[in-house]
Amino acid sequence: MKSNTIGTIWVKLMILAITISALLFGWNLWREQQQRINDAKISFSIDLQDNVSTPKLLDYVKVSIGINGETLLRQKIKVRLNGIDSSVEKRQELFYTTSYKYTFGRVAIAPQYVFELVLSDGTIKHMTTVDNIDRIINVDTDITLNLENRYARLDRDFILQWRNIDKGYNIDFSARYPDGHNGYDRVPLVETNRAEGKYIVPHQKFVSEHGQIKYLQLSIIRDRSDFSVGEYFDNRSDINYSSFYSKTINFAR
Repeated sequence: MKSNTIGTIWVKLMILAITISALLFGWNLWREQQQRINDAKISFSIDLQDNVSTPKLLDYVKVSIGINGETLLRQKIKVRLNGIDSSVEKRQELFYTTSYKYTFGRVAIAPQYVFELVLSDGTIKHMTTVDNIDRIINVDTDITLNLENRYARLDRDFILQWRNIDKGYNIDFSARYPDGHNGYDRVPLVETNRAEGKYIVPHQKFVSEHGQIKYLQLSIIRDRSDFSVGEYFDNRSDINYSSFYSKTINFAR
């Protein structure tokens, strides 16, 4: 009886020792991973899209980090934007690969956007600050289109005028014509970074060999990537802020 009791106690002690060893191994592994993250020059990618047609909110903000996706989830590593934590978006890509991106909900327009990486031990690392950004234009006063009831007319020349477009913005004005194969050809009309100008599309050009013009497309875009990277991160990290205005001009039929 005594022998059985000793044997039972021995088994329990062995199970306890194995459990403690496993916990210590897991803890040490976590600490090693945490230390590698603390010591490494991590790369990241940040993409901000600002559509000036929505005056109070950014279109979207997405962030990806050069750390294994499962590690991000397991260690609950967060990205913080102007004090607001993000959520991780897990997406199945082509060829059975999985991508992990940090996404934010409704992000209000602000003078600057401060990004921080928050580790599971509470350590905060400054990633970048996106600032000194001017939204493109006052659409109502700086862009003039001769529309009638929101449409262009096929029997009248179309006139595009613009002014006060800040340096660094590119204007792209094009037309779409039927291509004869149930699709459309894009025909460039204006590609410039001039601050002001005027362009007239004669109404005679609204018909091609394959039929009437489908629509005109105006885009004004500025991309910036000249933002500094925090000292703990890889200088090759990618930060892009895109401010844009886009309008499709349809014709009265």
